[in-house]
Amino acid sequence: MKKALTLIFLLSFLSSLCAQESKVTSDFLFWSGVGLKKEMNKWLDFEIEHEWRFNQNASDLYKKQTSIGFEFDLPKGFKTGIILRTKRDKNKEGVLKDKYSYLFDAKYKYKFQHFDISYRFRTELSRKKINDFSSFNEDLELRNRLKVDYELDALNLKPYISYELFLYKEDKFSKFQSNNNRYTLGFEFKLLKHNEIDVFYRIDQELVQYYPYTKYCIGITWQYEI
Repeated sequence: MKKALTLIFLLSFLSSLCAQESKVTSDFLFWSGVGLKKEMNKWLDFEIEHEWRFNQNASDLYKKQTSIGFEFDLPKGFKTGIILRTKRDKNKEGVLKDKYSYLFDAKYKYKFQHFDISYRFRTELSRKKINDFSSFNEDLELRNRLKVDYELDALNLKPYISYELFLYKEDKFSKFQSNNNRYTLGFEFKLLKHNEIDVFYRIDQELVQYYPYTKYCIGITWQYEI
């Protein structure tokens, strides 16, 4: 009897283990977006962008978001910016729920011949209500991005590569954890005078999950500059 129970337990454990090992840990995504950029004056830009994001092998719309922001030019290659982002994210039940984010950027760009080397530090504060400022120490994400562009002026083309590290803090009792790596390879090109197209391939890698999830993404965005 004991041997039979032991055998049943081992079979149950092994079947559970096999089920876990067969867990899906990757997905293919497609992102698209359109935007409008207006140079208000020499030191201030206004920008609005709307995005659609598809997962489950690019078949299901899981997020759409609109970003409205201002970017300020500072001396010696520095910039800063502020963005309000409204999002509709699909939850586990498949329902799109509203969410809001406040983003604060600090940027620096160094130009060397045809290369642009830039660093962006972004703070993202997410909320379920647009006017919820009860705490600035919850649902907080810090993002560090290093980007290198190469300008091909004759072709109006700018290939680039970037790496971004995400640090996340869930609540005031937790510490920041590295939760995501993002690798991007793409190119931007001018179309006619005021149009810019950005095409990219991106890999997102989770870091803190028991079964880290990897997302492979192709994206295209169009921006019109006034």
